Amino acid sequence: QCDWSSDVCSSDLEALNKPFVVVLGNHDSVGKGPSLYRQAFGAENFTLQFADTKFIFANNNRLDFLDEGWNAQWLENEVEKSAGKYTNFVVVHHVDAENPYYFSSQAIKDFNNLYSSQGVNWVVNGHLHAFEIKEHSGYKQLTVPRVESGQYNIMEFTGGGTNVWYCHFRNCDQVSP
Repeated sequence: QCDWSSDVCSSDLEALNKPFVVVLGNHDSVGKGPSLYRQAFGAENFTLQFADTKFIFANNNRLDFLDEGWNAQWLENEVEKSAGKYTNFVVVHHVDAENPYYFSSQAIKDFNNLYSSQGVNWVVNGHLHAFEIKEHSGYKQLTVPRVESGQYNIMEFTGGGTNVWYCHFRNCDQVSP
C-alpha cells in the first residue's frame, strides 16, 4: 500500500488487492537467488493470455542467471508460435533488447527482426529505470520508470490497440497512441 502524501510504499505486493505478475530483473536473484526467486514467484519464463492479448514474460537477466535462466530460443519459439493470433501482442523482459552491455550487435538485430516480423505490438522493459517510448519498425518499446516517487505506467489493451499513460502519483497523462 502506498501513502502518496508521504511518498512511502509498502513492498508487500499482496496489498495491491489486484492480480500481478513479476518480471525478473538483475539483482533479483543473486547467489542462491534463482531457486529463491522460483520458490517465491514461479517460473522466470512464462506466457499469459487475457481476452485477445498475449503476453510473453522472458527472463533476459544474463548477470545473475548466466546460462541457467536466459533462454533466447524459448523466447523466439514463443513469439513465433503466437504471431498473428492476437490483437495485442506484448513481450516483457527486464533489459531492453538493444542494450549493448548485455547483447551483441547481432543479437540486437535478431531481437528487432523477431519483434517486427512476428507482429509484436509492444516490448516492455524496465532496466534503465526512466520512462521512455521508442518507435521501432513495426512495434513500440516502453521503458517503465522506477516506482520511486510514485512513478508508474498504465497500459490499457483494447480491440483497437493499446493506450498508455505515464503517471506521477495520481496525475496521469496519456502518452500513446
